[in-house]
Amino acid sequence: MKRYLSLTIAIVFLAAICSAGEFRKWGVEDIEWGTGTWTTAGGVTSTKVPIAQPSGNKFLGVYDVTAFGATGDGTTDDTTFIQSAIDNAEADGYGMVTFPPGIYKITTGLTVNINGVVLKGAGKGVSKIHAVYTGDTPAIKFIGAASARLDYAGIEGLTVYTTAGTAPNYGIHVDYSAYFKAYDVEVSSFRKRALDLRTVWQADFDHIFMFQNGRDSASTDGILSLTASAVVAGQCTQSTFSNIQMGSNFGTHIYSVNASGNSSINFFNIVLEDDPSENATSDNNSIINISNNTDLHFVNFTITANTKPAEASKSIVQMTGPSWSRGIYFVNGAFSANSNVTATISSMIDWDTAQGELELTNVMFSDYYEKIPVNKFINVTLGGLSKIRMNGVGFFTSKTLTQLFSDTTMLQGTFWRESGGTATYYSLGNWSAAPATQTEACISGMHAKDASYLYWCYGDNTWRRVAYDNTW
Repeated sequence: MKRYLSLTIAIVFLAAICSAGEFRKWGVEDIEWGTGTWTTAGGVTSTKVPIAQPSGNKFLGVYDVTAFGATGDGTTDDTTFIQSAIDNAEADGYGMVTFPPGIYKITTGLTVNINGVVLKGAGKGVSKIHAVYTGDTPAIKFIGAASARLDYAGIEGLTVYTTAGTAPNYGIHVDYSAYFKAYDVEVSSFRKRALDLRTVWQADFDHIFMFQNGRDSASTDGILSLTASAVVAGQCTQSTFSNIQMGSNFGTHIYSVNASGNSSINFFNIVLEDDPSENATSDNNSIINISNNTDLHFVNFTITANTKPAEASKSIVQMTGPSWSRGIYFVNGAFSANSNVTATISSMIDWDTAQGELELTNVMFSDYYEKIPVNKFINVTLGGLSKIRMNGVGFFTSKTLTQLFSDTTMLQGTFWRESGGTATYYSLGNWSAAPATQTEACISGMHAKDASYLYWCYGDNTWRRVAYDNTW
């Protein structure tokens, strides 16, 4: 009885649809409406009733830009049609604006300012937005208002680019936003910033590629910039950048400077290399510029600076005041000064803060072409509350260890050993006479050695020792 009843209800429901005269074909992203006649299985002819096509061919929150008139042929100006698709998604309160494969020319910037709107292409290099205009208007702007922060917006599977001569200054601008997500995105050839992020919380950027940005040599504000919003000033915080590749860019690559103080920013698996052309315009800008940050992590990284003429004031990493940068970590990576021109780089790391903490773990500094001046691998002006910790740090250079640092007092307690030549341990502190007993008087941090042991006073007049020989 239950099966028969269910079948009867289904037949009645289908009959009701047929009697209404609607003809529908349901798809994942579209609904097809039309007019005409069709014949039921019972031989009854019915007339389809004309019904207006839904605006933009939308279905379940999907807005295909081509349904709003965009061609993606690389020649037609698609700006108005794309913005219309975005506006329709915003009118409905959310939506995914899709870009089928093609090149979509825009002659002014696109704007998203409603929560939950995502721009989605068919893949980086497959769906492209080509910005053909000049000026400060970003190619794509995701922006909140003082009374309404922009949440859960994003961009995926798109290349956003411009060309020389018609290049706007900014690529993607995200302003006063939380939970923003970007995945599989390329941003190329903008005159200043590729990613301009201002007061963002819990953003997630993954598989992001940035190339040939920053050609405005006067720009120092970063290819990827983390600063305070003009809408609502505040931190950039609790955000993650994974699988980031930045190649052949000019000027500062990562700019994390914020009077409000950025915090808890994580970079995983990043490759940064400025433009390798020795004839390119000199910029004298550091690859990474950090000021007023707490808990900034770089894990699994390669950072390469290519020198050009007249770049003697350029550092690879610059950390400055006015107050502090605490908890700055570089873990598992390499810094490299790479060029064979006569120019030099002022330092690998230039740290001038009133107070702060820097930690380097499993990090290699490479100066194959000898571009770093004496005492400038790590150039430090320490404030009273500053400290540096190093563990597993290596230097590929002809300089001795005491020629690498501007201030060796920060390295008291550091053991080191030169490769090649005499395989002997050294300490940057003065060696003490080997203690006769474990409890012999000593000051914490003192070192000693004899033919069989290294000794370390770790406090409370207590020595520890480790066996070694000069061939180890």
